[in-house]
Parts: sequence; structure tokens; C-alpha cells
Amino acid sequence: MLKNSDICLSVRSVDKDKTAEAALSLMRALHPTRIEWSYVSDREVIARFREIAPVFVATLNTIFPSGHAQSFTGEPIIAPWMIGLGRPGERRTYICQNNPDDLRIRIDQATSFIADGIADCFQFDDWYCNMQMLEFGKPCFCDHCMREFATELGISIDYRRYLRGRGFTHAVEVLRAAEHEAVPLWDDYRRFQQRTVTRFFRAKDAHSWRSRPARGFCGCTVSFAGSPGWKIFVSSTWRPNAVYARR
Repeated sequence: MLKNSDICLSVRSVDKDKTAEAALSLMRALHPTRIEWSYVSDREVIARFREIAPVFVATLNTIFPSGHAQSFTGEPIIAPWMIGLGRPGERRTYICQNNPDDLRIRIDQATSFIADGIADCFQFDDWYCNMQMLEFGKPCFCDHCMREFATELGISIDYRRYLRGRGFTHAVEVLRAAEHEAVPLWDDYRRFQQRTVTRFFRAKDAHSWRSRPARGFCGCTVSFAGSPGWKIFVSSTWRPNAVYARR
């Protein structure tokens, strides 16, 4: 993990033929000991990085590749800060942490880095994905969420269909009514999505770290579940006993 003497540098992305040399030049000037929060996946480029900075922290995230989160009306969920980027049909959809395909892709990404000996710790951008969608006003109502929520409640219910039957037509209406405690089971749904985040990383841990022990995992600091201050996912070994730390 981080030492007091470490010098960290974030190299988000480079083009092997155009900007990699500029990044390497900067690294030679700064002498970093760790490359943090990097989306670089080219093994040759990473190997050159590690000749200067021995620790490479690979990054996983919620939009690359695109996921399968769906809004209350069945549309792909795109983060508000990503809406203005690229053409409409090319914008990347958030993952759903209840979707097994989205989980499997992130496991495969991590496993590949580990197996190649490239990274022994990871940054996960927007790690609290399903709760984050709730916070920016686009909660996921995909079929996987509906099925898992019903399982957690122990009853036969399609929550989206149930809410439509009570007259709701859009997530905005649901969220406004929830402010006045006028949405049945909404507190249960929020707690379910919060637990979804924990289940997602427990599943990643169970499948990703097979060849050797994990060194570490970190996530962005966030304002979690509308609370003041910040919370951050903390796990020294990406283990199921991860906790939330709050200022």
C-alpha cells in the first residue's frame, strides 16, 4: 500500500504511437514510484511505465465496456456528466451490479491483469454504481434488479410493474414522492441497492484473486446515500469484510 515516500502520478490514457512517449518523458522528469488510476491496458506500454514506476494501479470502471443498467422506462442509463460526450448512439451505458454479465466482464478484466503480472492493486472508478444511479436520479430498474429485490424481500413482486400500477410513469415521479415517504417499499429498495454494491465486490473477490493474494483496492471518495461529508470503500485486500469509513 502507499508509503509516505511514494510519489504518485495518474496517467489516465495514452496512444501507444502518439502520446506514450510524452507520458514516459514526464515520468522520467518526475520520478514517480506509482502510476495510479490508469486506463492504459497495452502490456508493452505498461511494462515501459513500470521500468520507471514499479507499481502500476490498473483501473476498472462502470462504463467501459458499456453495461446494461436500465431506467424506470427501460432506457439505458447514462451518467449526467457523460451525456454531452460523443454521439447519442455511442454514449456508454452504466453497468448494473446485479447483472451477471457486467460482473463477469469486470472479473475477466481484473483476472487478466493479475495473470499477466501487470497489476496487484486496482482503482475502481464510480465503484458504488447502483447507489450512484439512485443519487443522480436514474435508479436501475432492470430485470436483474427486479428479480434480486424480490428474492431479498422473499415475496413475488416486480417492483417496477408494481409502481406503474400505482400510477408512476417515470423515475422523477418516484423520487419526488419518495421525498414525502409516499412510495411503498422505497426504503427497502434503497437498502437493497446499497447491499448490491457490497455483493458485487464480494463476488469479484471470490473469482478474481485465484493465482496470488491481492495487494489492494481503492475507490473514489464520494458523498454516499445523500449523507454529509464523504465515505470511501476501504478494503486492504478486496475482501468481503470491507467497510464504509465516514468522516
